[in-house]
Amino acid sequence: MKVFVINAYVERSLKYDDKYELFPAVWWETIGDELLSKYHFRYNAKIPFRKKVIACSESHKNMLKHIISNNLEEVVIIEDDCIIEDFSRLDELKKLNDFTYIGGDITSLTLNKSTEFRKSKDMIRNNLEKGINKIDIQNWRIAHACGYYIPNKEVAENILKLIPVYEKGRAIDKEYMLLQEKKIITDFIYPAISTINIKEANTGFNFSTYKLPNGVQKYY
Repeated sequence: MKVFVINAYVERSLKYDDKYELFPAVWWETIGDELLSKYHFRYNAKIPFRKKVIACSESHKNMLKHIISNNLEEVVIIEDDCIIEDFSRLDELKKLNDFTYIGGDITSLTLNKSTEFRKSKDMIRNNLEKGINKIDIQNWRIAHACGYYIPNKEVAENILKLIPVYEKGRAIDKEYMLLQEKKIITDFIYPAISTINIKEANTGFNFSTYKLPNGVQKYY
């Protein structure tokens, strides 16, 4: 099983040993007007933020293309503010046949209910089974694209051909959430296998949106 790290920051690469394979991210400053025009943002989103979102999305799409072009199987994809604490848990993924989250955030269906929703997370977690669970798209969804499993190139091809879901692209985690709504992406593993480094995540371009709480590492 290969564990790829989508790596944008050189300083973050230093924590990875030979159990990981670094995959170069698209750097946000290289994003030009043509790609900017192909993505949707709220009207007041600043250009650097837009470029960073696009760079992240394009990096994940490039990773899917890499799986397809090299006919890879059993691939784990994490972002460079994450690590895998226990590699033995990757054995839990070997018989899976679909896109499966291995890290992420249980979140509300709409942003305006996110603060109120946080109060119900413990109850949701208490009802999860150890191992594979289904996303309850009627009540919540999985946000972030910090860690997920792709079993083969056919799954990668199917995901890639379905995004963008709408005419213009969104952030990659938003694209994946839209595929949850369509019941294309349905599964996640609990407890999370990929572990987020809060210090690094707090410096990311989306921290102001997601507001990851201090001290939380496995943040399902």
